[in-house]
Amino acid sequence: MFFFGYPEQYAYNSAFYFKAAFMAIAGLNILAFYGTSAFREVKKLGPGADVPRRIKIIAATSLSMWVGVLICGRLLTFFRSPFFH
Repeated sequence: MFFFGYPEQYAYNSAFYFKAAFMAIAGLNILAFYGTSAFREVKKLGPGADVPRRIKIIAATSLSMWVGVLICGRLLTFFRSPFFH
């Protein structure tokens, strides 16, 4: 929504492109979790059971991508064009 309001502010902003890339990877990660048997495996786990390695990798990827989205969202204001300062 911000992009449609001020496209000239975001079109040349590298933090915006990194943020979009992190969100795209996070979306693919969601597809990897729900589109494969990983979600069914998690539902079958009992209390105190060890989580398989690939599910841990999916969780770590998700966490790191969303942290990247937050950081790049914060950096959007620092890498604006001089017209908006």
